[in-house]
Amino acid sequence: WNAGTLGYFARRPVVNLDGLVNDGEYFERVIKGSDLEGYLRDTRITWIADQACGPQPRPGLYLERTGSGALDPRFELAAAFYNPGPPDGCPGYAIWRFNAAP
Repeated sequence: WNAGTLGYFARRPVVNLDGLVNDGEYFERVIKGSDLEGYLRDTRITWIADQACGPQPRPGLYLERTGSGALDPRFELAAAFYNPGPPDGCPGYAIWRFNAAP
């Protein structure tokens, strides 16, 4: 429901990084082939968003699921929305911009 809600309100296509609701190409290239970088480049995806906690979240845990942890430094935090009350800042949401050029 998270990706669907984001796509609905953003009025943009959404790709789930966990790959559970994407097409066969995503499964083959990213989940099986660990080619998230190529997939993002070829599909011209620049922004990713996901649930995150705290003021400076990183997408590393999500990237690790696709064998793409090395791409983490190439994601720049654009916005973080989080709960300032609890020590971990949860629940929250973050949006990152991907720098396609290494």
